Amino acid sequence: MYIDDIILTGNNDVVVSQFVECLAQQFSLKEFGSLSYFFGVEVVPHHLGILLSQRRYIQDLLKRTNMEDAKLVMTPLPINFAAISLTLGTYLLDPTPYHAAVGSL
Repeated sequence: MYIDDIILTGNNDVVVSQFVECLAQQFSLKEFGSLSYFFGVEVVPHHLGILLSQRRYIQDLLKRTNMEDAKLVMTPLPINFAAISLTLGTYLLDPTPYHAAVGSL
């Protein structure tokens, strides 16, 4: 069996190390050090534990979709915001980039 990625964490470094040693006796392991980014989630050490953030993922998505300079909109939308309807706007000639961006969310 081949497992591509695994994250081990805990509040006791000795126990985590012992567990890794136990796994290494049965499987071929490669350790890559401290975790910083995994499957679109940034892992930031914090004095109370770790902070999980998707800030970097969203920044990469905005860059990929050329929306880095997009105007911010508060959510939920204000009550006085103009209603959105199916007939508002124009159809996209190629909706593929839109589908890709929505799929990334």
